[in-house]
Amino acid sequence: MAVPFFLSVPLLLLLCQHGSGFNKLFSDPSSEGSPCSQENPYTAERLPCAEVDALENIIVKLGFQKPSISHNYCSPSDDKSISFECGCNESTSNSCHITSLVTHRMPSHGQIDERLSELTHLNKIDLSNNQLHGTIPESLGKLTRLKTLNLGFNLLSGQIPPTLGNLEALETLDLQANFLNDSIPPSLGKLMNLTTLSLSYNMLSGRIPKELGNLLNLTILTLSENRLSGYLPQELGKLRKLEQLSLHSNNLTGRLPQSFVNLKSLHRFTVSGNKLSGEIPPFIANFTKLTHLYLMGNDFEGELPPRIFNLSGLEELMVSDLKNTSFRFPEIGNLTSINYLVLRNCSLTGGIPDYIGNNWTSLEYLDLSFNDLSGSIPQSLKKASLERLLLTNNKLNGSIPPWILDRTDKADLSYNNFADFIKDNITNPAHRDSTEVKTLDPGKPNMDSILALSKKCTSKHHSLFINCGGARTNAEGNPYDEDLSTETFFSVPGTWAYSCSGDFIFTTRNSSEFVKSMTSGVSVPQESLHKTARFCPVSLTYYGFCLRKGSYTVKLHFAETIYTRDEYYSSLGTRIFDVYIQGERKLKDLNIIEMAKGPNVEWKTNFTAIVDDDNPLEIHFFWAGKGSLRILNGPLVSAISVTPNFDVNDGKLSASQIAGITIGCAFAPLLLFVFVWRMRLLGNRELRGETI
Repeated sequence: MAVPFFLSVPLLLLLCQHGSGFNKLFSDPSSEGSPCSQENPYTAERLPCAEVDALENIIVKLGFQKPSISHNYCSPSDDKSISFECGCNESTSNSCHITSLVTHRMPSHGQIDERLSELTHLNKIDLSNNQLHGTIPESLGKLTRLKTLNLGFNLLSGQIPPTLGNLEALETLDLQANFLNDSIPPSLGKLMNLTTLSLSYNMLSGRIPKELGNLLNLTILTLSENRLSGYLPQELGKLRKLEQLSLHSNNLTGRLPQSFVNLKSLHRFTVSGNKLSGEIPPFIANFTKLTHLYLMGNDFEGELPPRIFNLSGLEELMVSDLKNTSFRFPEIGNLTSINYLVLRNCSLTGGIPDYIGNNWTSLEYLDLSFNDLSGSIPQSLKKASLERLLLTNNKLNGSIPPWILDRTDKADLSYNNFADFIKDNITNPAHRDSTEVKTLDPGKPNMDSILALSKKCTSKHHSLFINCGGARTNAEGNPYDEDLSTETFFSVPGTWAYSCSGDFIFTTRNSSEFVKSMTSGVSVPQESLHKTARFCPVSLTYYGFCLRKGSYTVKLHFAETIYTRDEYYSSLGTRIFDVYIQGERKLKDLNIIEMAKGPNVEWKTNFTAIVDDDNPLEIHFFWAGKGSLRILNGPLVSAISVTPNFDVNDGKLSASQIAGITIGCAFAPLLLFVFVWRMRLLGNRELRGETI
C-alpha cells in the first residue's frame, strides 16, 4: 500500500533525524537485546543485566573474546569454545539466570575472575583443560547452588580455598592436574553431598584430613601424585560407598588401617609409591569387586596373601619390593580376568606355575623379575596373550622357547641361567674406539657373560670416566667417554659396559628414548656433565672392567632433566630410586630434585668402592617402585667418574720418571766431557800463572 504524500515527508525527516535508532524501533527486540537501564534491568532473554555484565568480564578474563551485544546466552550456539545454559522460573518470576558455564578444551591461558561468584544460580562450572593460571578465588564459596566444579588440567596455583567447604550442594569437585599447594582444607569434610573428590597431580602437602571420612556419599577419592605425608586416617574406613581410592605416589607412612576392612565396594585401590609398612592386610582379599590393585613400591613385609590370587575380577595387580619374606605361587590361582601382573622383587621362589598360561589367557603384561624363581619357562605361557614378558634376575634355566621372540613385543630374560642362546650380532663401531655389542638374545647379558668381559683385559687401568647419555667430552680436567648407545646392553671391551632391564608398565617405549638431553632453553656451561643423562625403566647397571686392585672414589653426577616442564605437568613428577655399589646399597630413596633443590641442577656425591681381581666394579641404580608411576620413571644418571685412592705408581717408576732418567743417561757423558774439559782448561791457566 502506498504511503500518502502528506505522511511521507514527516517520515523521511524522522528517518534522517534518528538514523539507526529508527531501525531499532521497528526491529525484533530479541535480535539486538533490550537496552539495560534502571527502568529495564533485564536483557531480551530475561537475564539480569548485572549478571550479563559480570559474565562478559568473566569471559574476557578467561581469555576468550568479548561476546557481541546481541549474543544469546540461553540459545544453542555454534561457538565451540564456550557454552552456557539458562534456567527460568516461570511460576515465581519472569526472569532467567545462567546455570551452567562450560569451556570445551580450548586453551585460553586466562584466569578465573572474582565476579564468577556473582552468578549465584550456577549449578555447573567446567573450566577444565584451558591452561588457566592464577589462583582459585575464595569468593567461589558463595555459589551454594553449585553441584559440579571442574577446574582440572589447568595451571592453577596457590591453595585450595577453605571456602569451598560452603558449597553444600556440591557433588563433584575436580581440581586434578594443577599446581595447587599447601594442605587439603578440612572444611571439605562438610560437603555431605559430594560423590567425587579428585585432587590428584598437584603439589598438596601435609596430612590427609580425617574430616574426609564424613563424606559418606563419596564414591571416588583420588589424591595420588601429590606430596601428602603422615598416616592414613582411620576415618576413611567409614566410606562404604567408595569405589575408587587412589593414593599412590605420595609420602604416606604407617600401616593400612584396619578400618579399611569396610571398603568392600572398592573397584580400584592404589597405594603404590609410598612408604607404607607392615604386612599386606588379608582383608584385601575380601574386596571381591576389585579390578585394579596397586601395592608396589612400599615397605610392606611378608608374603602377598594367597587369597588375593582368587579375585577373579582383578584386571591389574602390581606388587613389588616385599621385605622379609620368601613365598611361592599358591597351588591354585583364579585371576582369570588379569591383564597386567607385576610381582617384582618379592622374593618369589619355586617355579612359574602352568595355570598362568592355561587359565589366565587374557594376560598381556607379566613381570616376575628380580625374584628367586627357578626351573624352566613353562610352555603353557604360550597360551596367554603375552605382549611383554619380564623375567630378568631370577634363577631360571633350561632353553628359551622360540615362541617368546615370535609372539612378544618385548622379552627380557637377562641375568638367568639359560643353557643356550642365540648367537650375538656384533656390529662395527660407529665411533672411533667404541665397540657396540647388540643382542637379539633375551637371555643376555647374564653374570657369566659379564664376568667373561671382565677377564678380557689387555692392560689394567686405574680410572674411568663416562658421560652418561652424552658425547665424548672433557670436564674437570678429565676425558669422559661417550655413552650414546640406544641398546639395552652396550660394552666397550676392556673398559666398561652398561645393562638396562625392565619396562614401563603403562606404555611401550623404545630403548632409543633412554638417552635424554636437557630441556632446550636452559643455559649450562659447555663442559657441563649434566646436559645429558641415561635412564632406564627399572634397573640400570654400569660395570667397570680391568681396573687395578684397590680402593677407588666413585663420583656420581645427577640432574633431573626429564621432570622439568610445567606445560606438560612433568614438573609434578617425583623420581625416586636406590643406588648400589658393589652390591651394597649406598643411597635409599634418592630424589634428585630434592637434593639439587630443583630440576636441571647438578648434584654430585662420592662413595668409596673396593675392587678386587675377581670381579668388576658394579654401580647399580634401581627403581623400587617409589615416586611417580608416570611414563618416564626409573633411575637416571648424568655422569660417572672413578678415581684411585692409592699411589698409581705403586713403588714403581712412573713414565715421567723413566723419561727423566733416560734423558739424564743420554746427557751424562756430554756433561762429564764438559766438566773434564773445563777442569783441564783451568789447570792450564794456573800452570801458566806459576811460570810467569
